Amino acid sequence: MNFIYVEITLQDINDNPPVFPTDMLDLTVEENIGDGSKIMQLTAMDADEGANALVTYTIISGADDSFHIDPESGDLIATKRLDRERRSKYSLLVRADDGLQSSDMRINITVSDVNDHIPKFSKPVYSFDVPEDTTPGSLVAAILATDDDSGINGEITYTVSEDDEDGMFFLNPVTGVFNLTRILDYEVQQYYILTVRAEDGGGQFTTVRVYVNILDVNDNPPLFSMPSYSTSLMENLPPGSTILNFNVTDADYGANSQLSYSITSGDSLGQFNIDKNGVLSIKQPLDRESQSFYSLVVQVHDMATLPAFRYTSTTQVSIILLDVNDNPPSFISPKLTYIPENTPIDTIVFKAQATDPDSGPNSYIEYTLLRPLGNKFSIGTIDGEVRLTGELDRETVANYTLTVVATDKGQPSLSSSTDVIVVVLDINDNSPLFAQKLYKVEVGENTLTGTDLIQVFATDGDEGTNGQVRYSIIGGNSNNEFRIDSVTGVVTVAKPLDREKKPSYSLTVQSSDRGSSSRTDTTTVNIVLMDVNDFIPIFELSPYSVNVPENLGTLPKVILQVVARDDDQGLNGKLTYLLVGGNEDSAFTLSASGELHLVQSLDRETKEQYILLITAADSGLPALTGTGTIAVIVDDVNDNVPTFAFKMYSTTIPEDAPTGTDILLVNSSDTDASVNAVISYSLIGGNSQFTINPSTGQIITSALLDRETKENYTLVVVASDGGFPKALSSSTSVLVTVIDVNDNPPKFQHHPYVTHIPSPTTSGSFVFAVTVTDADSGSNAELHYSLMGKNSEKFHIDPMRGAIMAADPLTGASEVTFSVHVKDGGLYPKTDSTTVTVRFANKADFPQVQAEQRTFIFPENQAIGTLVTTVSGSSSRGGSLSYYIASGNLGNTFQIDQLTGQFSMSQPLDFEVIQKYVVWIEARDMGFPPFSSYEKLEVTVVDVNDNAPEFERDPFIAEIMENLSPRKILTLTAVDKDSGSNGQLNYEIVDGNKENSFSISRSTGEIRSVRPLDREKLARYTLTIKASDRGTPLQSTTVKVIVNILDENDNAPRFSQIFSAPVPENAPLGYTVTRVTTSDEDIGLNAISRYFIRDTSLPFIINPSTGDITISRHLNREDTDRYRIRVSARDSGWTVSTDVTIFVTDINDNAPRFTKTSYYLDCPELAEVGLKVTQVSAIDPDEGSNGQVFYFIKSQSEYFRINATTGEIFNKQYLRYQNSSGSSNMNINRHSFIVTSSDRGSPSLLSETTVTINIVDSNDNAPQFLASKYFTPVTKNVGVGTKLIKVTAVDDKDFGLNSEVEYFISNENNADKFKLERTTGWISVASSLMTDLNQNFLLTVKAKDKGNPPLSSEVIVQIVVTEENYHTPEFSQSHISVTIPESHVVGAVVRTVSARDRDAAMNGLITYNIFSGNEAGVFAINTSTGALTLAKLLDYEVCQNHEMIVSATDGGWVARTGYCSVTVNVIDVNDNSPVFSPEDYFPNVLENAPSGTTVIRLNATDADSGPNAVIAYAVQSSDSDLFVIDPNTGIITTQGFLDYETKQSYHLTVKAFNVPDEERCSFASVNIQLEGTNEYVPRFVSKLYYFEVSEAASKGMVVGEVFASDRDMGTDGEVQYLIYGSSRKKGFQINEKSGQIYVSGPLDREK
Repeated sequence: MNFIYVEITLQDINDNPPVFPTDMLDLTVEENIGDGSKIMQLTAMDADEGANALVTYTIISGADDSFHIDPESGDLIATKRLDRERRSKYSLLVRADDGLQSSDMRINITVSDVNDHIPKFSKPVYSFDVPEDTTPGSLVAAILATDDDSGINGEITYTVSEDDEDGMFFLNPVTGVFNLTRILDYEVQQYYILTVRAEDGGGQFTTVRVYVNILDVNDNPPLFSMPSYSTSLMENLPPGSTILNFNVTDADYGANSQLSYSITSGDSLGQFNIDKNGVLSIKQPLDRESQSFYSLVVQVHDMATLPAFRYTSTTQVSIILLDVNDNPPSFISPKLTYIPENTPIDTIVFKAQATDPDSGPNSYIEYTLLRPLGNKFSIGTIDGEVRLTGELDRETVANYTLTVVATDKGQPSLSSSTDVIVVVLDINDNSPLFAQKLYKVEVGENTLTGTDLIQVFATDGDEGTNGQVRYSIIGGNSNNEFRIDSVTGVVTVAKPLDREKKPSYSLTVQSSDRGSSSRTDTTTVNIVLMDVNDFIPIFELSPYSVNVPENLGTLPKVILQVVARDDDQGLNGKLTYLLVGGNEDSAFTLSASGELHLVQSLDRETKEQYILLITAADSGLPALTGTGTIAVIVDDVNDNVPTFAFKMYSTTIPEDAPTGTDILLVNSSDTDASVNAVISYSLIGGNSQFTINPSTGQIITSALLDRETKENYTLVVVASDGGFPKALSSSTSVLVTVIDVNDNPPKFQHHPYVTHIPSPTTSGSFVFAVTVTDADSGSNAELHYSLMGKNSEKFHIDPMRGAIMAADPLTGASEVTFSVHVKDGGLYPKTDSTTVTVRFANKADFPQVQAEQRTFIFPENQAIGTLVTTVSGSSSRGGSLSYYIASGNLGNTFQIDQLTGQFSMSQPLDFEVIQKYVVWIEARDMGFPPFSSYEKLEVTVVDVNDNAPEFERDPFIAEIMENLSPRKILTLTAVDKDSGSNGQLNYEIVDGNKENSFSISRSTGEIRSVRPLDREKLARYTLTIKASDRGTPLQSTTVKVIVNILDENDNAPRFSQIFSAPVPENAPLGYTVTRVTTSDEDIGLNAISRYFIRDTSLPFIINPSTGDITISRHLNREDTDRYRIRVSARDSGWTVSTDVTIFVTDINDNAPRFTKTSYYLDCPELAEVGLKVTQVSAIDPDEGSNGQVFYFIKSQSEYFRINATTGEIFNKQYLRYQNSSGSSNMNINRHSFIVTSSDRGSPSLLSETTVTINIVDSNDNAPQFLASKYFTPVTKNVGVGTKLIKVTAVDDKDFGLNSEVEYFISNENNADKFKLERTTGWISVASSLMTDLNQNFLLTVKAKDKGNPPLSSEVIVQIVVTEENYHTPEFSQSHISVTIPESHVVGAVVRTVSARDRDAAMNGLITYNIFSGNEAGVFAINTSTGALTLAKLLDYEVCQNHEMIVSATDGGWVARTGYCSVTVNVIDVNDNSPVFSPEDYFPNVLENAPSGTTVIRLNATDADSGPNAVIAYAVQSSDSDLFVIDPNTGIITTQGFLDYETKQSYHLTVKAFNVPDEERCSFASVNIQLEGTNEYVPRFVSKLYYFEVSEAASKGMVVGEVFASDRDMGTDGEVQYLIYGSSRKKGFQINEKSGQIYVSGPLDREK
């Protein structure tokens, strides 16, 4: 078999498609693959060959322009950066194509995340509103951040990176929700600014600002800017005008701070309004004259949305109304005045007074007389005084009527007038002359009271009151023993007479008329008393007791009149008085007439009582003598001030003394008695740290003390006695020194100190001075400095001043630090330490400093402010030097000017404290750090004699027993702080050493007595001791030394007088009859007497201490009328006795009693004098003089007198009935007076009764007709019964029936023609008068009253019968028009109107009147001529035309009247100036307002009209040319640039004037206030501030101050400061106004 190999070559046809390995491919690609990055290569297998196997790749869909495939290689390429966050998945459909066949593959590409996104917050900034009352824990806000990354890259955590306030809000780190952690307060902080950080899991983060705005809750009341407001305004401000704009603040916000205002009180009439903006304005017109002051209470409440609570506040608003001239003057002076006819020329006869309720010039009034009458009077323009300018004659002219015009000075002025009637009075030119110039009368001294002695009589030729005579006793009646009836002149005994007291009287009686200028005459009435005398002189009032105040100045002085009774006559009754005992000090004299005189001033503190023995002897033979005693009790006068033992007290107390600690007991004494010696204490000063016991004078602490707050207290202790009415007081000073307790450690002012010194520094150079304060004093504040530790050997320190010096030369590049220790000088010292670091610098960089002089010597009294020297220097580093006192300024005695280096004294020098100062001056440059150089100054203080000697107390008090031999009493010591001779002392007695009883050692100050002393002669010595130093000039001090002499019982008691006393028989048990007293020259217990009565059967007992004798059993004068008591007195060593006589007397115990309780009588008019009117009677059941009754009128009656013995009452004057029908309730016809009945007992007893006498009318006046005659016409055809005329008569002087009038026709001739109505006086027609034409009837009419008997008078009535009145008067014109200027003169004729009447006789007689239109009385018309005149000034501005109706009336029985209308047109005269209202304007304008901006429109008004009212405006004066005014409109506009920061206010005076009459003008004040705009941003003056502060700084310590300025002014320029963000947590706060940064919390440098 053969095989053939056939090679068949198959030619490929394209029958296989390219095939991808898989139909679908999932692919993950990281995002952010850049442009052109190859992702992978795709391969599709094609079984064909050759060209059929060439595969081309394309992307069919899903590429989104993000992918491209290489058609040949199949490389899949990213055409742009992939961003997962934009698109995280792609689905590509890739096709492999061999030209004919193709296949597809789906590639799902997942873009994997890369952390390429930071978290993004949903808002660029968050702002949340949270109410301030949100409850802590509440969710208050939420934030949201997103991160486009995925997985952990997209997981966000929230944190707060910056917080305004620690922990106010809690942020949930996962949810972004904020919760509130604490209570909010909108008013404390309105917002919180937080910085929140959102961080994803990949570490990417972002921050956002979160603003938490606190929403206000209404929790604050509105507050007025002022507690009260006051303003003033013109009363004519129109309603709507603004008064005040209240500035009310409410710390809340929104509706809670929106305010609503109201007026709650003070505006009862609703005259004010306040709007929602707090603008108080006028609601209704105001009137200052009705109410000039308002006190409004304005209330404001906030507008919190209901039902929330609304807060309310109130304020007081005082409004004063200023005056506008809207009231004319009103007269208040009387319209009637009287003037005597002999008044001299230029006398003020009347003062016109008008008031104007306006104020200021509007109320200033000028007076004029409208029509001076006969040149008799003139008036003062200002004072209104009407003076007499011509002589008066009442007989020629009895009265004048003056028209006084009062015009105010307002603009325009207002005026009014009044008529004053001046009545000329007759003059009183006759004196009442007595019939005799001397009257004599002799009466017995026992003449009874009420007995009429004599009647004097005087006559006066004048009439009326000028001729009425009244009598009075003007001399010789000092004790009112007599009275005179003022009307009758009868002289009566008014008091019991006693010839022994006064034997005769010479009374001067005066007669006076009752004229306005009373004229008088006098006469003398000599009354001689006849004596009666019949028994032994008896001192009825003995023992006398008289109280005499001590220290009487005017001596001698009668202190007592002693009278002994002796009823004998002649020489037997002539008594002589003698002072026989008890006057050892010759302080008294007794005249023969019994007057006890005090001739020496008494001193109660020396002797309290004198018992004087007196006698009275008559001149009979043998002479009879009576004895008596006088107890002169010296009354205390508050003449001694409380006296302190020392002028000044000083004491000390430790500052840690507890409250209530006793400090000092001050004591004072007062030698007065009773309440005058009761002392109370009070305290002045002490800052309430001390109190004093008002009774004991014990001073205690009332609060804790702190010497460091106040070291010394000067208390003024006032001791006041109980004197009345004026207490006396004295004071002493108590110096309380608070003793220091070492309770304050020394403190270095800085911790640590750092200083720079030059390198090298020589040994002994000043390095530095530390400053330490210790609030203690004395040794507790004495500071001791020392150096310690490493490097301390390189320095040494002034142990007293703290100045650090270099111990060795110093040099080096590194710093040196050492420790400084300070301790105080207390018993248990307190300490402090610090470190000083010394750094070295180039010596050339330190300032060069030098002083003009380095050593100085000054006296200690060198003046404060003395320039010591000037320190100067320079710095190589540039800039100026500042100068300081580095060390040695003990007591801050010196100061240095930081800029000029002038070193001067700021406190006084005191050699006694510091003798030498070593002061180091620091000169500091301006570099950083600053370098300082130092200069040493030495000031030596020289002593000056500037301290006076000082005693340890004042006064010194010593005691010594009387009668001792000479001996040492005490030794004084004084100290003088000065040195040398200035402090050496000499002593001497300069005052008070009476009789040289003491001596003093000049050198030692020892005081000795030089002889035995007698206390009874002088109980106390007050020596004045002077201590003098030996300096120049000499200084001295005085001190009081009080030496009290102690008593020894060396004197027996003595009874003060011979004692006797009366006692009434009805004296009650315990009644004090008398007091027995003794005197003893000893004092204290040695001078105290005890009294006793041995006879116990007597009805009297005695107080053993006081000596008061009192009644122990009832007395009966009829049983025993006299007692003699033996009284003994015993002191501690002596006993004495005396007799006391007691007289029992009868008593007057019944007063007279009237038979009636009161008397009333109706009495007819009394036409005669001396008629008995009535009689009163009283009885007294007592006997003797106690039962004898007499009568008198208590207060003299003008009209009646009484017989003293019988009680009969008589009239003294004619009495007329007077009408009392006026408004007063007083009955002027009723006369009431009190009659007193008295017995003649001693003392007399009285009773009273009222006597009322009512005068009734007597018919003694006839009726009088009002007219002397009556006339009327009547027409002939008048009807019967027609009333024609009424006659009237009045009887106004009588009353009741006596004044009622009836009328009768006396002549019966015409009784048939006319009839008279009896009661009314009307005359009417009784029969026809047709036949009686032109007949003249005369009737006699009688008017008669109804008195008994009746009185009457007559009058003639004329009646004329006329024709009928046919015609009415007719004016020539029915309307008249007249034009006159408003300046028309008063009184000038305006126009004469004329009318005619065609009737004859009476029917044609015309009378003119202004019928209507003249209610203001501007015009007047002559009733006869018709001349119309001007009666008052015209005013065009008030009324431009006057419409009147003038009437013409004829004289017919039935009168006819014609009318004419008159128009008076008033022409304006330029009599008013333009007026601004108001006169002051206060517009506001914004700064930067464009030129031409309207500021305000002024509007002046002119009451004139037409051309007279044309107003132009001009700027009269201005403080700037930035404003102009439109002359026509009054608009003020700006011109130029206004800058609030340059000038805030402008003042213009604007003139408004008439054109062309510029004199008619007024002015307004325009005060323009610029309002600033907020133009500028506040800027800090420095971008960086550097401050240092110790980490131990206390809270509140100021660290430094930042300053930002704002070029705006006003509130726009006020800068507020705040610390923002996390800086708030660093322990500092800032004052929002001042910019001061201060420590607010603990500081820790290490943190």
